[in-house]
Amino acid sequence: MKKTKKYNKSKNNYKLIFLVLSVIFFIARSVQMGYSISFKLAHPAATLYLFDYNFYFGTRTFVGSILTLLKDKITYQQIFGLNAFIYIAIIAAFVFLCLYSAKKAMTENNNILFLILIAFIVFPYSLIQYAGWIGSYDLYLCLFAVLSALTALSKRAHWLFPILCIMAIFTHYSFVLCYFPAVLSVHIYCIYSSENKPSRIASSALAFLSSFASTVYCVFFANNTIKMTRSELLSYMGDRLGMPASNERYIDAYYFNDEVADMIITLQTRVFNQGFIKNSVLFFLPIILFFCLLWYNCIIKTKKNQIFPYLCFLGTAAVNIALAFIIPEYPRWLTAATLSQFIIFFALMKKEEACVLNFLNRLNKTDTDIWFVIGVVVTVVSSLTITPYDVFQ
Repeated sequence: MKKTKKYNKSKNNYKLIFLVLSVIFFIARSVQMGYSISFKLAHPAATLYLFDYNFYFGTRTFVGSILTLLKDKITYQQIFGLNAFIYIAIIAAFVFLCLYSAKKAMTENNNILFLILIAFIVFPYSLIQYAGWIGSYDLYLCLFAVLSALTALSKRAHWLFPILCIMAIFTHYSFVLCYFPAVLSVHIYCIYSSENKPSRIASSALAFLSSFASTVYCVFFANNTIKMTRSELLSYMGDRLGMPASNERYIDAYYFNDEVADMIITLQTRVFNQGFIKNSVLFFLPIILFFCLLWYNCIIKTKKNQIFPYLCFLGTAAVNIALAFIIPEYPRWLTAATLSQFIIFFALMKKEEACVLNFLNRLNKTDTDIWFVIGVVVTVVSSLTITPYDVFQ
């Protein structure tokens, strides 16, 4: 008995060392990426946040309007500082969401669960990717997604879900594709597992309808409300920033050109290369297939009247994988796909979902640590192999 306790204690000690090293790596890598990539792009990225109700009512109105309320003149350094704060807020929200999983992995000596936590911290298509995107709207979409998942775990806060969805879509309508399916699936799961079903059904239905209406407006009607010509817009942004506006290519493509096919084709040609195939097959697919295997296992193991949420989880993975092959700038979609699955997983762990726990326990029954070792090696190699994606490259 004493030997077993000492053995478990020694295992927890080396897991704690792995965890500390992973956190140190995450902090160092995030600071390095933020300094070398994000700050370099702070000025061109700032124009993305100057669209507000003075310009038009549509995408990014939410963030742009908040900035307008703060002051008439705003520097790109201030916008970068705000987005850096949002990045920290995302980290804090995720920590709160996965705290139960971390505690369980340490106390029960679960190698598989601990490996998932390590991957979440250092995997290049996970949270660390956003350190190179401080300035892009993806930060806000991820934060809204995590907060939406947290509202699903609350008895009363689930009524905030529709509001968060609208705020996210009016930051950028791509939220509907990259994160909304996952967080809606979590809310659907909570409908099945909650005693107060009518209230949760109402809030989820309201979120779906309001998100659909907001997306239709942002995609098809927002640009019809433009009040400025191109030259007036660039002059307006230059005045607010105190220096000439940048990022004209994206402004033209999204707001002034009716046909952006040439730009999309150029982007696809540039990103769909050997690096895309290597990174997707060797590093992204293994982790996403693990989650697919988890949801498939739950589908065949759970009761028939409880299957639908897991079908939704499996569907979100399929949608996210498809987006990476269809839409340019694939690292954004691979990251959203990975984080969407982590959001679902951590939410279910926080709810102590028996099906998920049983699956992890079965994988963890082996006496060897081979899966843990393989996972750590793959995660480290991928972190060192994959070059951080430059949004404005």
